[in-house]
Amino acid sequence: MQCKSVAAFCALVCAAFTLIGCSGSARHKAQLEEDLTKLRSCLRQTEIDRDNAKAEAHRLSDVLSKAQAELASLTQARDQLQAQVQELTSARDEALTTANEAQARINNLATQLQKQEEEVSQLEESIKSLQSVIEELQKKLKDVTGP
Repeated sequence: MQCKSVAAFCALVCAAFTLIGCSGSARHKAQLEEDLTKLRSCLRQTEIDRDNAKAEAHRLSDVLSKAQAELASLTQARDQLQAQVQELTSARDEALTTANEAQARINNLATQLQKQEEEVSQLEESIKSLQSVIEELQKKLKDVTGP
């Protein structure tokens, strides 16, 4: 910034001397040489700043390239993980459906078993009752037919 101001000032001074028609007095010549030296120094500093800026731009470009490559890699990994999550979710949903169907079948079989146990119990009672009736009839038949 300071070099730009000095450069502009020196350019104005040089232009003013040229317009005024400076006769080349030693003092003016020394001033012009001093201004020229300042301008050259400012130019060197500007070139150094430019070179530094180019180096920094190159470094930042490398950093950007690496970051973009890493982003691409992370994006690919994310996409793979999302695909795995979808597969696992689908498998889980399918397993849940199968488990629900199996539970419904178990419940149905448990209900059938309970009904059959009740029927067996009723049949056993009927058998006992019929056995009692048969025993009574056999006793009566024995009593009627004799010993």
